[in-house]
Amino acid sequence: MDSIDWEKYGWVKSSEYRQKLLLELDDFPQTPTDLRDKTEFHRSHISSVLQDLGDEDLVECLNPDAKKGRVYGLTDEGEQIVEALRQSS
Repeated sequence: MDSIDWEKYGWVKSSEYRQKLLLELDDFPQTPTDLRDKTEFHRSHISSVLQDLGDEDLVECLNPDAKKGRVYGLTDEGEQIVEALRQSS
């Protein structure tokens, strides 16, 4: 926990969408459709949030060459943020 980026943690914590998607991805890498089904968020919003999380190096697309069925998972830093989120609950 010492090396956690607290600015990114606060950024994630300030959004229900970012928190929920990161926590869902902690279970297993998933597609945006999987995440839509689990969260009931609009797919377009999920794609936008995944892009933002990717820009912050918290998630990554595991099959970036795929046109359909892209799978997203947590980066090491994303896992640290999720661990901190779980401890704060």
